[in-house]
Amino acid sequence: MRILTNIYEDKHVAGGPQRYAPSFVRAMQERGHHVVGFFLKGLLGSTYKAAVSAAVGDARPGMPEALEEARAALAPLVRDARGDVLVLHGFSLANWLLFDAARSQGVPCVVARHGFWYKEIGSALPPAVIRRMEEMERESLAGAACNVFLNAWSVGKMEERHPGILGDRTAVIPLPYDPAFADPAPVSATANRIGFVARWDPIKNIPLVRAFAEAYPSYDVVALTRVGGRRPLEQEEEPFARAVRVLPPVEPSELRSFYASCAALILPSHFDVNPTVVMEAALQGRATVITDGVGWADLYRAHGMDALITEPNADALAAAVKEAVARPLPASFVNDIRERCAPDHVFDAWHDLIQTV
Repeated sequence: MRILTNIYEDKHVAGGPQRYAPSFVRAMQERGHHVVGFFLKGLLGSTYKAAVSAAVGDARPGMPEALEEARAALAPLVRDARGDVLVLHGFSLANWLLFDAARSQGVPCVVARHGFWYKEIGSALPPAVIRRMEEMERESLAGAACNVFLNAWSVGKMEERHPGILGDRTAVIPLPYDPAFADPAPVSATANRIGFVARWDPIKNIPLVRAFAEAYPSYDVVALTRVGGRRPLEQEEEPFARAVRVLPPVEPSELRSFYASCAALILPSHFDVNPTVVMEAALQGRATVITDGVGWADLYRAHGMDALITEPNADALAAAVKEAVARPLPASFVNDIRERCAPDHVFDAWHDLIQTV
């Protein structure tokens, strides 16, 4: 089949969709599909600014002028690409425009719901833009041939947000793990080392990581992140760097060894659909302490790992870390991840789904 899809540039999008999209393209090509990628940087460079500054919240139908221009430009591009299906990774203004263009040309669309934009960027948007984005989200949920979620937890969250829209047009296909993490690294854990691997983002609950490190100095809390660049966290930069040993992000081969060197990992995010650190660390035999706002919580409970789900405060986090350090990960949990998140399993599921659209 001829698959149309969105692609990203590093500095514009961070997180799961950015890393996943290139792997998806390669895997579909290996399975005999022809893939056409859409990268909308040039077209949308001014459109985002226009969408934010324009009066998009009124009751009149239609779009601001800049969005209408983008729609008019995209429709013939999608038509000329002659796609059998459009697969979108993540939801955004740009992705809605691709969805809208495909819809206008009769191309069915599959949307992979990697995250929840209103949790990740909603606080930074004006109310009028939030209202317009919510309209776009509802349209894409209702109009997609299939909405693909990373886990059942996120299906439930979307159903809470938009009751009655999804129907039976859903599928659950997880993110695959990078093959670099498939085998345990030959590295022993340092007894007091606690790792934190995440982008510098308010959603990751950076202040709690810092508070834990300050309150429990017997732990060597090591963060692989790039501090800075987020206005809501400006006041955290200096105290975080004092309390936590900060190292730059590393390539998967080095990250594998870092996981293995930790006694446990922490990821006390406010809301995090499917952070890959959990499965990557698990494949190295290391547990990650999470909150109930992390999409792995259901699988933790299914494998009797409730004690590793913490309340969002330093003392509760410390108690969960103690449990994570004291007990080995359940083999059933590791085997579950190894099977359900194996790259071949994940991309075979995508191949099968696309064939049915």
